[in-house]
Amino acid sequence: MPSLLRFFGLLVLGLFLTAPAPAADFLAVSIAVDATGQSTSQAREKALSDGQQQAFRRLLESLTISSDHARLPHPANWQDWVVDFSVDQEKTSAVRYLALLTVRFKAQPVRNLLKQAGIAFAETASKPSLVIPILVQPGRPLLWDEDNLWLKAWQERPKLSTLAPVLAPMGDNWDRQTFDVGSDKDRLEAMGRRYGAVQALVAEAKPSQNGLDIRLLYGSGATAQIAVQAQAKDQPQAVFRKGADLVALHLEEAWKKNNLLVSESSGMLLVTASFNGLNDWLRIRDRLAKVNLVRRQEILEVARNQATLALHHAGDMAQLRTALAQADLVLTQDGQGGAVLSLSSQR
Repeated sequence: MPSLLRFFGLLVLGLFLTAPAPAADFLAVSIAVDATGQSTSQAREKALSDGQQQAFRRLLESLTISSDHARLPHPANWQDWVVDFSVDQEKTSAVRYLALLTVRFKAQPVRNLLKQAGIAFAETASKPSLVIPILVQPGRPLLWDEDNLWLKAWQERPKLSTLAPVLAPMGDNWDRQTFDVGSDKDRLEAMGRRYGAVQALVAEAKPSQNGLDIRLLYGSGATAQIAVQAQAKDQPQAVFRKGADLVALHLEEAWKKNNLLVSESSGMLLVTASFNGLNDWLRIRDRLAKVNLVRRQEILEVARNQATLALHHAGDMAQLRTALAQADLVLTQDGQGGAVLSLSSQR
């Protein structure tokens, strides 16, 4: 009887040990739209029409580094690549329409377009970075104070599409008790864990005659300097917003440069997926389906607590490992020349 029960148990498990239905191969981008017209409906129509074109341009920019933006192509048939769109946060008046527009585009035509233009691109989206904004001023630096316009600029930043999203701390009691000016690396890492960040860093902004001098301090000990140029007519809050945008761009550029796909040539990797039961397998399967660099997955063999997969992927092994890590999947070597895929301990 135990053998029979084991047989039926493996049979039921086998029904679930199949590749997920192929996810639509698309790339999504979100932008804020704002349009006016003679009526609300006319303003909405204009916002959605112009917004889709703006979204396509934003998509190309989000996948590529800024030095290549001037030579991005302008295909006449980009509308053929629109899968669908959705709107959120709609606000209207008699003649104005505002919303957050999300557009999904077919991925392969976009990849082909950039490849034909000879422009390297990245697809892997990073987990967010947490930026803790400290305003350096005479007397004492400000962090959680109401007068910290630098923190407010970060908290008010719109959350638009990017491969390297950036978060700002809420500044609630937990944050205040955990981190303050001069806190050590351990407390910085604790902040990062709270927000699910891939990294946490301090951004010190010091007003100057020309604008802002910003110093980034990473948990690793590395630093970076960013100068923000401002005009005499610029309001302080506008300068801080510009500074936040430049810091976010700096982080995005660094991420993309490390994850550019030099060519679209793909490889195939045999991996052993290790899991504890059906629920773990379903998590691995679903997370794999969301990793853009995994173009296709095949299940070759299954057992109670492991499965052999063939992963057809873009990018090199380091890039694939990074992409899997963003989905809380860990790719390691088994000591015998094989590769093992498992759920992250931070799942």
